[in-house]
Amino acid sequence: PDKLGNCNGLPVADRSVANIAVMNNDLDRIDRVAFDHNMEVDDIISEPARFGLTITDVTRYVNAVGVKRGLDYNRFKTGAAAVLLLYKPLEFGGQGRAAIAIGDPDSADHTAVLVPGTGNSVANGWLANNDDAANLYTETLAATGHSQGVSVLAWMGYDTPDAIVDPRVAQTTLARRGGAVLAADVNALTVTHRGPSHVTVIGHSYGS
Repeated sequence: PDKLGNCNGLPVADRSVANIAVMNNDLDRIDRVAFDHNMEVDDIISEPARFGLTITDVTRYVNAVGVKRGLDYNRFKTGAAAVLLLYKPLEFGGQGRAAIAIGDPDSADHTAVLVPGTGNSVANGWLANNDDAANLYTETLAATGHSQGVSVLAWMGYDTPDAIVDPRVAQTTLARRGGAVLAADVNALTVTHRGPSHVTVIGHSYGS
């Protein structure tokens, strides 16, 4: 599942099933230990080695929590289905790579892809701590009038500069790398899409 869920060219619904399975595995690994020892999760992840866990297990868990919250929050805000298009919790030195789609991009007439800017990552909770995707979905739905025709992707798929004072803000390296993977992911939407589609990519700040 950890390979299939991130394969461009496979149907989005199938990718989501695989990615959610991996995400739930990452959550269960530590939740189970906390349950077995009757302890709080925070106590487990503060001393993972004591319980036979690793820093990698902790990183996967923390990022899985952020992604699950993003899925739940966007479902709650919009009343629409949310699918997990990308899930790589260890990417970018543990910052994570993930993308959540509100609605089904394989059938939507109108799809938007939101690309965040400096200081955002899966690890810092961008997928759950903003209303950008939900608001865009709601407003586009109001403009078009039919829920089956709209999808919005919250794409946290590249490594951003850590802060506005990060010297990489003034460099093109991360932007060029991010642009390449963004193009691949957006182009892949046309492979599995059924019928004509109108796709808009919106970049904020460094994401542009």
